Amino acid sequence: LAQEFAGIPLRNISPMHVERLKVKLTQRGMSEPRINRYLAHLSGLFSQMIAHRLYRGDNPCVGVKRFKENPGRVRYLTREEEESLQQSCQHLGFADLWDAIVIARNTGLRSGEQFGLRWENVDMVNGFIHIVKSKNGEPRSVPMNDTVQALLKRLQKEGRGKWVFSKPDGSRHNCAMRGAWKTARR
Repeated sequence: LAQEFAGIPLRNISPMHVERLKVKLTQRGMSEPRINRYLAHLSGLFSQMIAHRLYRGDNPCVGVKRFKENPGRVRYLTREEEESLQQSCQHLGFADLWDAIVIARNTGLRSGEQFGLRWENVDMVNGFIHIVKSKNGEPRSVPMNDTVQALLKRLQKEGRGKWVFSKPDGSRHNCAMRGAWKTARR
């Protein structure tokens, strides 16, 4: 990005410059979703400078249309893949990862919602998980099926602290279990 705006004072960067950047990146063969990430990054930089009073102008990315992106594909694990993943988790000692996969599969919770879940937000009596702050900032309640209730009862008996997904010492598991996930998928 720095190369694209070299020699142009920040105050002179306009939406037209950002539009030209889109064209250049497209001509270089960059994918539209990746160009959108570049624009988001550039917009974030300007927003941070404005927030910290390092820049007094308007964000030149505001009003610049992003490319439309496909929503992506939805793919479900086959029964064989699920069994293989479970065996890998158990074999590698990733029991917490398998528990998280089961809960995600049965509730649709995002990883941040799961790993930020406290026992005080699990209503075993009425069968709901209460998400205090969801991705859109609003609270929501997610019903539990029998599988999730049984798994949560087991985890609750282990009594490892205030977090549903906690380490043996009671501290919160972070949601960065991607390394374990990649290893278990192999």
